[in-house]
Amino acid sequence: MVRRTRSQWQALFEAHASSGQTAAVFCREQGVNAKYFSLRRRQLGKTGEQRASSFVAVSVEGIDRREKITVCDGKGVAIELPLAIEPRWLAQLVQALRDCPPPDNHYPPPRHRVTTTDNH
Repeated sequence: MVRRTRSQWQALFEAHASSGQTAAVFCREQGVNAKYFSLRRRQLGKTGEQRASSFVAVSVEGIDRREKITVCDGKGVAIELPLAIEPRWLAQLVQALRDCPPPDNHYPPPRHRVTTTDNH
């Protein structure tokens, strides 16, 4: 394992942030263990060093709970969610989707139709 100084880790975190890649892809290309990368990022963040975030704190008042928000990835994938969704949950979902490897095929799974019959 390569030993890195705090400033070397910080430079690696900054390179990851500017790469636009998921942590998994970035670490694989850099030859860094992704779990250790995440651990060091959390550890160094606790010492007062701030890491950049693309999320911004937002406060919304008077939400109609029936309203929806559509989150698109720019590649044709869209998820419709309630507007009143917890921002922290949405941030976790977005991060999980970023870290998720692409599927082996590019075809959506088959949709199954469920039908019911009344036997009166």
